[in-house]
Amino acid sequence: KAGASTADQQPNNPTDLKLVQAIRQGVIADKSLSIDAKNCKIIVVDGVVTLRGPVNTEAEHATLVRIATEIAGKGKVSDSLEVKMAAR
Repeated sequence: KAGASTADQQPNNPTDLKLVQAIRQGVIADKSLSIDAKNCKIIVVDGVVTLRGPVNTEAEHATLVRIATEIAGKGKVSDSLEVKMAAR
């Protein structure tokens, strides 16, 4: 996608790196998430978080967005996650 954030655009800004680390720790600590969800891309540029990559379910999608939002703040999360299998 044109204009989508990628990991190579991640600045080495200490505040952004700290935010990535805090979100990653929250994701890894959540035992309900699959390996795919735990391996999602977390990119922070100027305090705005972008989540990218595949997750297995809508529940995992919601959990990742919730964790990122709790840590970064409301309105600071851009969700580009893709759910592999939608619940039917």
